[in-house]
Amino acid sequence: MELSTIWSFLKKLLIPVGKRNYTKAMIASRLSRCRTRFARFGLVSNAFRLLLASPLFAFSIGSAAASISSSSLIESEDHVFDSLDYQFRIETLVKDLEHPWSVSFLPDGRILLSDKNGYLSVYDQAGELLGMVKEGFPEILKGAGPGLFDVEPHPDFASNRFLYFIYSKPVPMEDGEVGGFTALARARLKGNDRLMGLENLWFSDTHASIDPRQYGSRIVFKDGYVYFSVGDRADQDMVQRIDMPHGKIMRLHDDGSIPADNPFVGVEGAIQAAWSLGHRNPQGLDFHPGSGQLFSSEHGPRGGDELNIIERGANYGWPVASYGFNYNLTSVAAVEERAGFSSPVVFWNPSLAICGIDFYEGNHFPKWKGDLFVATLAAEELRRLTVVNGRVLHQETLFKWQGRVRDVLSGPDGALYVVFNNPGRLTKLVNVRDNVAHYDQLEKEGVFLEYGNSMIMANRQKYELIRQRELQRGNEISIENDVEALVAIHCQNCHGSGLKGVVGPSLIDGEWQKVKSDQDIARVIEKGIPGTSMPPMGSFLAEEQIKAIVEYIRKQEREYLSAL
Repeated sequence: MELSTIWSFLKKLLIPVGKRNYTKAMIASRLSRCRTRFARFGLVSNAFRLLLASPLFAFSIGSAAASISSSSLIESEDHVFDSLDYQFRIETLVKDLEHPWSVSFLPDGRILLSDKNGYLSVYDQAGELLGMVKEGFPEILKGAGPGLFDVEPHPDFASNRFLYFIYSKPVPMEDGEVGGFTALARARLKGNDRLMGLENLWFSDTHASIDPRQYGSRIVFKDGYVYFSVGDRADQDMVQRIDMPHGKIMRLHDDGSIPADNPFVGVEGAIQAAWSLGHRNPQGLDFHPGSGQLFSSEHGPRGGDELNIIERGANYGWPVASYGFNYNLTSVAAVEERAGFSSPVVFWNPSLAICGIDFYEGNHFPKWKGDLFVATLAAEELRRLTVVNGRVLHQETLFKWQGRVRDVLSGPDGALYVVFNNPGRLTKLVNVRDNVAHYDQLEKEGVFLEYGNSMIMANRQKYELIRQRELQRGNEISIENDVEALVAIHCQNCHGSGLKGVVGPSLIDGEWQKVKSDQDIARVIEKGIPGTSMPPMGSFLAEEQIKAIVEYIRKQEREYLSAL
């Protein structure tokens, strides 16, 4: 049984790899999908490890990796990409960059582009280089993981000239090596080529490590406070300790002082700057422009990337609770162990390697106003998420395999700016036209478009029209009471428009792997299935909604089986 199953999935994985040049993300995607399918047979512990260890697998993946090319990169500025709402182009402003990490804007429109190699570049809106800032930075530890990360202007930059930045601060270790830890600093920008008056606002020399991983490193401002993320530095045991800075979102006054209402102020030994804990590697932060809620994107382990709403003193569970796996394929924790921890708004398994996020506030794409854009590294895609009342109702992949997407930001001109690695470049999305005709074509064909793991279903067009209609009426409730809309939003992305199975299995063929009763189905919808791409939906679906979905699935199952 196991050997035949292994060979079947080896063929599924390796034969397509041999037919074309696959990117690393595509190979990882296929591997993750095979792993999910193994899990359905309970073969993860033995068969999947055997697959990984097999010489055939190693040879095939090695050959595929050697053949990876940039042939999938669309370099033509005239190429038009399709999305549900718009057709758009990707216009390159700056190319041949080393390792760009973040993009931000000054009030006069100048573009700041940080590079992990330890410097800041300043451009005009046409992409012409105005200057490179290397003088005035502190000493920065550089390498595969450490470096210069996010650089953001103070909200009152026009009057105070302050730039805030996160970097890996080098710390001499007892054994003679140099370790590092996340640090927040600020300095004033002079012209376009230097910083003056350096101030280190927060650092932790006593917790430095030579491990190069997981610095975190994103900055946002609100109401005189600066929030910034600190990764777990690959030291999981420290994350749940309030006396350790690992895996925390921090909050300071913008002068670096500790706010008196921070949750752990007055707690003996606690990190006074900590605002929340239980994070692995949060690489994106942004405030929702309507609700004011702070959203964080968390780069998970093997699977288990998360989008969280950050609340004062909340614990997000890492590493006690996670939807991902360690890199040795063992579970980090069971989903059921999330009791007492804040659950993510949404998580991704297989992992996308999510990075920067931004709520769009421009006017070039008016239908996208208020939507959340998510940059992904391993998946090499830019995602658009429709967020209503703290819930993700819809996801769309706008493009894929154009390079590792590091950061995304609404520009002061209303455009959407995107930073890529491999190859390093700064781009912006240009609106070509509304995509009503594309809607009609999708509806007519009744098919889906596949971008790796991401699906844009034809029935999404129906949902989008329903959503727009109800939003215009000022009514967000009736969508949630429409069971067909609920199934379209939450089920059909993986299980197909007829629930007959696409990425996920069929829900109507009567061959249930994990359930026997309606109560079992409801439990799976509520809690998800650990180690698979089936997420828990109990945090955003009411009991009545889950019951309605179960009844709908059973009805479709009866109709399908009776027609056989």
